[in-house]
Amino acid sequence: MLRVRSEWRLVAVLAVGGGCSFDPGATAGSSGDGSVVDPDGGGGGDDGGGGGDASDLCETWDPVTPFEPCDIDPRGGNLELREDGTYLYDTMTDELTFEGGPNIIHESQLIAGGNIRLVTTKHFEVGDLAKLRVIGNVPLLLVAWDKADILGTIDVSSSGVAGNGAGANPNECAIGGPTPGGGAAGVTGGGGGGGGAFGGDGGSGGFGGGALPGTGGDGGTAVTGDPGLRGGCPGARGGSTLTGGTTATRGSGGGAVAIAARLVIDVEGVVHAGGAGGNGAVSDESGGGGGAGSGGLIWLDAPDVTLGDAAVLAANGGGGGEGADNNDAGDPGDPAKAGRTSAAGGSSGGNDGGNGGAGSDIDTPDGAMAGNGGNDAGGGGGGGGAGIVRIDGTIADGGATISPPDTDF
Repeated sequence: MLRVRSEWRLVAVLAVGGGCSFDPGATAGSSGDGSVVDPDGGGGGDDGGGGGDASDLCETWDPVTPFEPCDIDPRGGNLELREDGTYLYDTMTDELTFEGGPNIIHESQLIAGGNIRLVTTKHFEVGDLAKLRVIGNVPLLLVAWDKADILGTIDVSSSGVAGNGAGANPNECAIGGPTPGGGAAGVTGGGGGGGGAFGGDGGSGGFGGGALPGTGGDGGTAVTGDPGLRGGCPGARGGSTLTGGTTATRGSGGGAVAIAARLVIDVEGVVHAGGAGGNGAVSDESGGGGGAGSGGLIWLDAPDVTLGDAAVLAANGGGGGEGADNNDAGDPGDPAKAGRTSAAGGSSGGNDGGNGGAGSDIDTPDGAMAGNGGNDAGGGGGGGGAGIVRIDGTIADGGATISPPDTDF
């Protein structure tokens, strides 16, 4: 078990809770509407509070997620994100804001040699009409000394529009990663890039068309064994028919979030860690489409984990990009869906380029192989493989959607 470094940062900010308003002129610890925020969570005891003897709770808590409870001091107060709208948290800058407002008070630290951001709270909640979007170069580990209630949405997914989720595309992705589509001067159609892999394999890219086709890239290979807390992996770029030509870019893997609670985790909402779609090839080069990113990682760790019938835990791969012909650019693949179905590969319908491969879904962990190009056109990019959903604890499942199905390690 990794030991937590004592490198705490208290963000000097304004707190928000149910009904609290933001007031840039309020002092630290005040919500601006007369309520008082206690960043240390009050006294100790067995209610998950932040004070008291450090041995009262930490020595009886043995989490599976990579942190040591007795190294956490202070433990933090309640972090209840209940406003209707979007909260944004950056794991690198440690800034938590609501709709562009001031920073929200919380306790956090970097652990595992600076490779994981740990946020510690007494009670953690995302309200039913709230969304917590998490970005940054390292994954997020949320620690609740009492319980965690996910009524709304936690989003660590990656897409071309929203950017990368927290901890996407880690260095470990270089092992077993996908290969780019083939292409060079004289090639009649570029090959599509392979799809990214994590919990499932990435799909192969399609071959280009014509007399001298570029080869399709190989899809990435799924990890074996316990990967720990890390994000998903990107696809590979497509090939071009020109020396130094513009190649279709890859899609990023999904990010990673772990939630550890001493008592219980209740999920009634959505946790999304899907991968991004690959980009389509540009016109006039007959290039291959970009491979899609794999899903990321969702990890729940508590003695009791309750999943409601509307709960969704989704870490699917994205769809690969479409190849191009001499007249038409390829369409991008769709980002992964927060549900049980696959993301579609790029497919314009009026283009001789190969279609992108679909991403993973609840029944198919591997990304789909892309289509080959025709009439001197480029091949499609491979679909992204599944990420990983992991649940440690006793599960009470009321009919939740879990895609891919949760994995034991």
